Order: sequence, then C-alpha cells, then structure tokens
Amino acid sequence: MSAGTPVTADTPDAWLVRDLATAVAGTWFAAGAAARWGRPPFRGGAVNMDASHIKLAV
Repeated sequence: MSAGTPVTADTPDAWLVRDLATAVAGTWFAAGAAARWGRPPFRGGAVNMDASHIKLAV
C-alpha cells in the first residue's frame, strides 16, 4: 500500500487501521477526561476487582 492509496473495507489491513485509530481515539478521550477530572489517566491496572461495590436487590 502506498501513501496515496485510500484505505477501504477491501484493503487487507483495513481492520488494523481501524483498530489503531479506535485505540488512539479512546486513549485521547481517556486522557482528556482524566485531565478534566484531575485524575491520572491510567492507574497501572489498579482496579478493585472484588465486585464488593455491586449491590443486588434480593
């Protein structure tokens, strides 16, 4: 693929271009939201995974 070739759904690597563009957009959005909220954008995976915050009505 040359620099002047448009990326279409038929391009063999279109999925890669789409995935990379989505990752860049998501990272940009997350960094902007974190800056607005005054929090670090990525906490090094420090996420509480015990689900104790989930409350179910029984």
